[in-house]
Amino acid sequence: MASFLHARAALLPICLSLACGSDGETADLADDGTDGTDGADDDGSVGTGDTTGDGSSGAAPTSGITWHEHIAPLILPSCAGCHRDGGIAPFSFESYEGTQPLAEAIVAAVESGAMPPFAASETADCEPKHGWKDDLRLSEDDKQMLRDWANDGAPEGDPSLAAEVPAVPQTTLQDPDQSLRMAGSTTIEGTTDRFVCYSLDPGLTEDAFIEAIQVVPGNDKIVHHVLIYVDESGDTAELADEDGAFDCSGGALGGALVGAWAPGAVPNRMPADAGMQIPAGARLVMNVHYHPTGVGPEVDEATGIDIVWTEERPFLRHG
Repeated sequence: MASFLHARAALLPICLSLACGSDGETADLADDGTDGTDGADDDGSVGTGDTTGDGSSGAAPTSGITWHEHIAPLILPSCAGCHRDGGIAPFSFESYEGTQPLAEAIVAAVESGAMPPFAASETADCEPKHGWKDDLRLSEDDKQMLRDWANDGAPEGDPSLAAEVPAVPQTTLQDPDQSLRMAGSTTIEGTTDRFVCYSLDPGLTEDAFIEAIQVVPGNDKIVHHVLIYVDESGDTAELADEDGAFDCSGGALGGALVGAWAPGAVPNRMPADAGMQIPAGARLVMNVHYHPTGVGPEVDEATGIDIVWTEERPFLRHG
């Protein structure tokens, strides 16, 4: 049972108000595309102290912390899911050249708790016995390493001494049994956030159990986060238009929560002998929070859900 509760806890950190002390949101970016931390010079660039122009500090490093040996293996597994070429974040941490100018801003964002985004916290009244699954947060030692690196001018170090970089967490669900997608398209424009729900029919003729589930965002520029609920009665089909969509709020819809997603989230997988029961005839509802770019209209026509199912009743189940 402990392992099952541990797996269920994995849903909570991702943009949910259910987590201990969570405000239900990930950190928003400032209008200028930065993470909103105070690290900009007067010309709008982010400084890391006086540099020689070659990416190293004018002063001799004192900590010995370098990009290749220490910082890349630290940052990439926790940050590159979003901060990568083509990712939802406005800048990439995949190279030293892209990361070094942001060293002080990175330290400020990490120390404030804004980054990596993880909307759960432990308190004296609420502390999970088994911790959080897929916890991206950095330890105090990791934070100190970032501080030392930034204070030294964010040196690159010797590429020949580069440490092995752990693989970036896989954010897609491999070989899903079913892929459900929104039927039409939704255009988001202006400056006001919008919540749209999509009623999806998995076509279950008998009870089934979810082993793994993942949201697939259709437009990374505007899909802020997604919650997935079970509509056991199927009544949401009556609320939806011909494309299966209807405007809704950002709160719970009354059914069981079976999935959640925010940028960089990995698939939610049940442990062995556990599953989330979905009754025959039920529908799945995607509650999508859209955040406009403020620049012009953006269209989403592909957001959906990938699922791995089992028809065998697990030893432990949610339902």
